[in-house]
Amino acid sequence: MNYEPTKERDAVSFEEQITTMADMIKKGEIRHWGLSNETSYGTTMICLTADRLNCPRPVSIQNSFSLVDRRFESELAEVCCERNFNIPLLPWSAAAGGVLSGKYLGGKLPEKSRMGRLGNRYSRFLTGRMEKATAEYAKLAKKLGVSPIQLAYMFCKSRFFIPSTIIGATTLDQLEEDLACFSQDLSEEAIKQIDEIHSENPNPQDRYT
Repeated sequence: MNYEPTKERDAVSFEEQITTMADMIKKGEIRHWGLSNETSYGTTMICLTADRLNCPRPVSIQNSFSLVDRRFESELAEVCCERNFNIPLLPWSAAAGGVLSGKYLGGKLPEKSRMGRLGNRYSRFLTGRMEKATAEYAKLAKKLGVSPIQLAYMFCKSRFFIPSTIIGATTLDQLEEDLACFSQDLSEEAIKQIDEIHSENPNPQDRYT
């Protein structure tokens, strides 16, 4: 989505947000604070304002990131890297709403699944481009001897700006499958193949067609 200045609205100032968080830390009500769904501009201004006011910076940022949504790797990765503001990413939707498990391939909507119940709300996860990318990643996962969902989480682990990943599971079996992959690392060749798939169909989650 493109930035549209006419859609800007009044918001709480950076100064008020930061001093409020600092006050809560001082009172012992919270230990740290973080950002969510923030932009490069917002993250930069928040950190610079915190430094100017001698207040604690945020210690993490939660934005969407996955095999099918790698937008963070551009400006935000530079802003948040260790040599700059050092704000690690804790990605949400690393499994793209469960789509990267492959269970929706071929138009399937399993009973009681998120997309089966709330598909209209998450239409960006069910487009033709998403189907194409997910199918390619599922093929690669099979080649590598891991499940599609494990490939999705292992990719997040491979990024220098991600120290931990927010995972999703509704059953014990799913949780065990998710956790099992974090003791493994993707090879350079596997990363190369992921990048090749990405270059053919970049960030399909960011589209509605």
